[in-house]
Amino acid sequence: MLRPIKIRQYLAAMQARGFNAAQVLAGSGLKASELADPACLIDLEQFDAIAANVVALTGDTGIGLEIGKSTTITAAGIVGYAMATSAIFREAISLWLQYGNAPLGLPIRQTLIEEDGGSWGVTVTQVSAKLSLFPFYFEEA
Repeated sequence: MLRPIKIRQYLAAMQARGFNAAQVLAGSGLKASELADPACLIDLEQFDAIAANVVALTGDTGIGLEIGKSTTITAAGIVGYAMATSAIFREAISLWLQYGNAPLGLPIRQTLIEEDGGSWGVTVTQVSAKLSLFPFYFEEA
């Protein structure tokens, strides 16, 4: 189960493009009013339905990049602030992977891979049921 933080971001991005909440949430079983409830949790199928609507409504295969670049570090709350005060980028990424991704609720899994000699990278794997949405989720992240 995921928090609806990203879904609220999708709604804002889509409303700026002229789409209403009912269009974005169609087929998800969710209403916009439910997303304001702090106890609201959504499942992967609902998340996928909404993401698929975002892509289909815009017809823009790069919409994940557009939405992702509008995300600020403060959207991650206390984790974002900890990342902003990190001395090095690798430390900030480590904080994000350990504490930040799950609360924001993207249906992908990111893992820090460390190599000998100090090099490192991040792998991304699909958690969502719809493989066709992986590019959207990856680009947004």
